[in-house]
Order: sequence, then structure tokens, then C-alpha cells
Amino acid sequence: MEQEKLIQEIKKLRSEMDNLIKRYSFKRMFLGGMLHGAGILVGATLLVLIGGLILNVLGLLPGVSDIVQVITEAFESARLQ
Repeated sequence: MEQEKLIQEIKKLRSEMDNLIKRYSFKRMFLGGMLHGAGILVGATLLVLIGGLILNVLGLLPGVSDIVQVITEAFESARLQ
């Protein structure tokens, strides 16, 4: 009786270990890390962009409109070619 209980517990532990190994595979962890890094990059870019626009509107950061105009002209000329 006691042995059967132990055997069932061992099978249950083995099943849980298999699930953990599948969940934390190298490929999955690598992909998750890449997506996490990309999310941080996009979030930081948006934060800087919005902060710069707000400071430009308030007049605390002069020259941003010039940079935006140069970038806009570059995109338009590239699109027309």
C-alpha cells in the first residue's frame, strides 16, 4: 500500500518535471528574452519621443521641430524616388 503511494508520487513528480523542462526550454527562453528586449526598446523610444514633443510644445526644447522637419523631408524624398 505504501509502495503504491510512493510510486504514484514519483510518477506525479516525473510528470511535473517534464512539464517544467518543456516550459523552460532554451528556445523558448531565448525568444522570450528577445521579445522582452524589443519591448523595452520600443517603450523607451516612445517615451523619449513623447517627452521631446511635450518639451517642444512647451518651448523648453528648441530645435526639435527642425530635426523633425529634416527627417520628414528625408522620408518624403525617399518615397518619391
